[in-house]
Amino acid sequence: MKPASTTSSGSKRSKVSAAALRHGVLYDLLGRVEHRDMREATVAEFMRRYHVDAAQAERVRSLSLSIYDAIIPGAEREDDADRLMLEWAARLAEIGLSIAHAQYHKHSAYVLSNADMPGFSRADQQLLALLALGLLWRPLLVLLAGGLTLMIAFGTRQSYSVFLKPMTSDLGWSREAFALALGLAQLLWGVAQPFAGAMAVRYGAARVAAIGALISGAGMVASAFASSPGMFQLTAGVIVGTFGAGVGFATILAAIAQSYPPEKRTIVMGVGTSLASFGQFVFVPLGQEFIAAYGWQTALIMIGSCSFAGVILATALPGAPPAFTGHQQSWAEATREALAHPGFLLVSGAYFVCGFHVAFIGAHLPAYLSDQGLDPRIG
Repeated sequence: MKPASTTSSGSKRSKVSAAALRHGVLYDLLGRVEHRDMREATVAEFMRRYHVDAAQAERVRSLSLSIYDAIIPGAEREDDADRLMLEWAARLAEIGLSIAHAQYHKHSAYVLSNADMPGFSRADQQLLALLALGLLWRPLLVLLAGGLTLMIAFGTRQSYSVFLKPMTSDLGWSREAFALALGLAQLLWGVAQPFAGAMAVRYGAARVAAIGALISGAGMVASAFASSPGMFQLTAGVIVGTFGAGVGFATILAAIAQSYPPEKRTIVMGVGTSLASFGQFVFVPLGQEFIAAYGWQTALIMIGSCSFAGVILATALPGAPPAFTGHQQSWAEATREALAHPGFLLVSGAYFVCGFHVAFIGAHLPAYLSDQGLDPRIG
């Protein structure tokens, strides 16, 4: 049987070359005959082999190409080789995650440089590796998006404190009924954290954070229309507290930490936590200004609507990790391991000081100071 190259070229004989060019020529020839690019098939195979999260790869590809198209006018042409290489690099940039989270971009670049990739020349592979390394903005993007998500989630929830006095005065509720909703939210937020973290491990932080931001934001908006203390406790307490865990520390800080090597995790987690705390300096004064300008109901709707920005920011967070093939730890095993670790016990105990106790003071302090005749902005 004659090779396809001999038949297509009309030559009577063929000779095996010692050079690597032979593979590229044959792949190129077969691709032209069958109208199929072997490089595209290789990229798809590598994504399958290294368990790349397709949804996450598509987000990276879309963002990378949108930036490229904005910089280079008319770059949407299909024959733009540079754009095509960027697209493939974006889809393969996270293959190193199947090796290790730490320094995954370096693992990606090594694989792209040294693996057999049918259809790609060695020069192409080196370019793919350089582009994958060039996507180092990815961890920074996760840090910024995650930090801003925490800032919005914590800030909007803390802003409830400035609504205590106007809402209870207008609706005739007791302050205890209002504060009960905030206490429920704080407790349920803490209880739901482990479950939110487990779901993020299975389904990806991006999906969990997006759902959490959407539903908790909807709960906050709905609380502006509560006609009874019970309805307010359901919306501002149960819904905001439970689904707010999706945009809490267990989901967001874990996603940030996994995007950086171990030696940098302390500082980046500190940055993320600081942004979360900074949220109250943004949204509490903003809530006061909105109340003064529009009234408490419109102000609460506006503050709650800010939570929906977390849905967009969540798209920058990691998707589902590669399937774990080792020992699957059960809930009972994980619980026993956690309870045996002093650090876990100390952190959990500290929650009832920094989390619950301080939240109680924060909920009542603005109204108390206002009762004492101080300017609302001080409270």
